[in-house]
Amino acid sequence: MNPSRVSLVVLGIATAALSIWLLTRVGPRPSEPSRRPRQDDASVGPEDPAAAPTWAACRGASDEELRACLDERLPARVDPLDAAAVVCSQEPDWAAHAVLLEALLERVPSADALDWLDRFQQSCPRFRESPLYERVLSRMSTSDPAWVEGLRSTLRPETLFDEERDQVALQLAAFFARQPSGAELRGWLEAGSRGELRGTPEQMQCAAGISASLQAPGEELFLYLSGAMRSPRLSEESGVGDMFASGLLDPRSRVGGDCAPNLRLVRELLDDARFQASAAALILGSYQDEPPEGCDSAGWSEIRERAREISAELGLKSPR
Repeated sequence: MNPSRVSLVVLGIATAALSIWLLTRVGPRPSEPSRRPRQDDASVGPEDPAAAPTWAACRGASDEELRACLDERLPARVDPLDAAAVVCSQEPDWAAHAVLLEALLERVPSADALDWLDRFQQSCPRFRESPLYERVLSRMSTSDPAWVEGLRSTLRPETLFDEERDQVALQLAAFFARQPSGAELRGWLEAGSRGELRGTPEQMQCAAGISASLQAPGEELFLYLSGAMRSPRLSEESGVGDMFASGLLDPRSRVGGDCAPNLRLVRELLDDARFQASAAALILGSYQDEPPEGCDSAGWSEIRERAREISAELGLKSPR
């Protein structure tokens, strides 16, 4: 097996996606502590379809038709939990949901939008690690740039890494960090991914995936990964060992095409108690004995053997 893509948050994160890392994440993860229970899409939805609001039935052959229906039927403001119940009961349709969410957000003051979206996502979690919010903001940057700028002003370190929130603030920050004026937000995301701004393990993982997707391939990405993994602020609970491993094993993080420095850092991950469990699980679950293309066979064999040792020592369930 020769994975040529980043295995993380996540969605090929994929220029339009929140992050090429979060969206392409594969392989088993060891169990991680979580602040709040995670819901499946199926756990949210109107108990009685007949009681669904009339706007829930809006369909359109084009964005314009759908938007016309929504503008006719939507009330002045929709509660985020009601919106989540409708959206999570529908089949995923990113294009239609972008139009719907744009119409819903236009009815929410920008100063309140972050709270609205946080409640929406906690009730309908299917949009974590998705490009939906970036699509919506891209649309609204044209239709209502003042609203978008108002939302941007609510994104600060304390709101991005508020432990009482979901990950939606980080997903919104990803859009702004990609803009020419996004250096400040990019800096906050990178600092958060190193554990410097507190936050939940899920938020640190999300910030790491987004930060990785913001780096240029080659030296810039390599330096980000090597610097972040050595941060003393990251704990075992941060759960980012597999993200670092998958990033380092991606050919796009090599400097001059040389795999050797990357393999040395992967071995360093396996020797770090904070990261070894999730890194070993990724190496055994998503890769085989054949080394990634361009990597030394002997060095890769040592890494695989060390991952097996860790798996046995920690009692990890390994598919290979």
